[in-house]
Amino acid sequence: MDTVRLSDYFYWTWYDQQSPGFTNWVLVSNPNIHAVYLDIIIFGTVGLSALLTPGESVTTTFPGRKGGPVEVLARGDRIAGAVPADVVAPRRVTFGPSFGETIGYRSGDLKSNYHWTWCDNQTPGMTNWILVYNPSSVSSITYTVIIGGTPVPGYINRPPEPETVETPTFPGIMAGPVEIHSLGGVIVTSQRVLYNGYFNEVSDTELN
Repeated sequence: MDTVRLSDYFYWTWYDQQSPGFTNWVLVSNPNIHAVYLDIIIFGTVGLSALLTPGESVTTTFPGRKGGPVEVLARGDRIAGAVPADVVAPRRVTFGPSFGETIGYRSGDLKSNYHWTWCDNQTPGMTNWILVYNPSSVSSITYTVIIGGTPVPGYINRPPEPETVETPTFPGIMAGPVEIHSLGGVIVTSQRVLYNGYFNEVSDTELN
């Protein structure tokens, strides 16, 4: 499990409670001494708006929903005025016999360059996705995927539209490291892996 980090705005690349075998929860806890107003947004649509009292947690699923990104937005108590609204927000996934928990990217953690050690779409039973989300609401960005030191054709200076999530696989590739370099703006990324009925998702290696 990732190190716990507080923020008032979290991102994940994807949510899936539609594909067979997947169950997805978004958990939010309020560690403050005052109430916090919360929105959970999936694929641009508010799935939950709630008021969390001090010390309260919510554990939420959205049956039938599939898409990205996932955003958790917290705001301070309107009566108390401008007060801190940092919350704890992991996302949990079960698939078959596997379980995973991923803390979201804090808005202040977003950057232009991300790294992982490996990508494997060659080993039997293995499927590897690299998800890329452009959080800008107004402009395209350009990014390049480099695997094993070689830019991947089709993902050299690729321009995703604003608020778009791309979910490419790279058939036949098994190499590392994996690098994503963005020009013109920050991005949100993760790697998703299925292996013989087990699922795992990892964030950037420098996130913590």
